[in-house]
Amino acid sequence: MGKIAELFSFRITRDELETAEKRVNNALESCGSDIRVKLGRRYGYWAIDIVKKGGVENTLSAGLTAKEAKEVLDGLSRLLREVCYKKY
Repeated sequence: MGKIAELFSFRITRDELETAEKRVNNALESCGSDIRVKLGRRYGYWAIDIVKKGGVENTLSAGLTAKEAKEVLDGLSRLLREVCYKKY
């Protein structure tokens, strides 16, 4: 397999997405937030919803590939770590 084909053969698994979702939710919890993110499938793509106790509050992003969803979740996780560590 050539180098370009290797770049496009990279796949994100459901487990990796769920782990990224948990990292964001753990960071939100440690910041004292009552919101969480919920990853879901819509029309063959991924969506990231903002959830409160009463249910879905808003959609952060939809129509994402698995790779894009993981990138968004990883970015949120890094941002929350920065915000929370500087807050306390």
